[in-house]
Amino acid sequence: MGQYFFVVSGELESLPFAEIKAILESENINYRVIDTLDQVIILECSDNPCKIIAKRAAYTHVCCKLIFYCEANIFDIESRIKDLSFDDFLTGKSSFSIRVKRIKQSSPHISTIKLAKHIGKNILKDVKNIKVDLETPDISFYGVLTGEDFIFGVCEAEIDRGAFNFRATHLRPYMHPSSMSPFLSRLLVNLSRASVELLVPISALKWLKVLCII
Repeated sequence: MGQYFFVVSGELESLPFAEIKAILESENINYRVIDTLDQVIILECSDNPCKIIAKRAAYTHVCCKLIFYCEANIFDIESRIKDLSFDDFLTGKSSFSIRVKRIKQSSPHISTIKLAKHIGKNILKDVKNIKVDLETPDISFYGVLTGEDFIFGVCEAEIDRGAFNFRATHLRPYMHPSSMSPFLSRLLVNLSRASVELLVPISALKWLKVLCII
């Protein structure tokens, strides 16, 4: 069992979390919820779910392997960083990057840029023959400040949501007033826990016709 965290969209309050759980259930991946935070969910999973979540989810931004999480204060973060052996993560790697994201107005007393640089300095001090590469790193570390917590891990997948925008309703040859956005359509498919056989939501009117026939 491994521990993972997922950074989700802030557009909807609970549906992004429900989407992740539904995908795991449809893929027969056992999981346990460790914590649910603002736009972040931490799970313990029987298999690594990052690739499948990145492939299917509409409202997930980043999938990471959890290293630690703690209270969002410099003393706790510093203590956890010093206790880490970064050699365990960087063996066979020659470069790394670090990003720290702030959810909304979380922990305004902490600078995300300074925190990322501080962690980077610790890594460079701890690991020999390693360099920072922000463009094409061998491994990417990812931190999140959310609420009163700081979550840190290895980024395993990022979702490019731009492909969804090309299928936006206003870009279609013909737009029905009840047309669903590509994000919502994908979300509903995932919430159905579809695996091999997929449901394809088209519009509310057509759903109504199907229900009337049934």
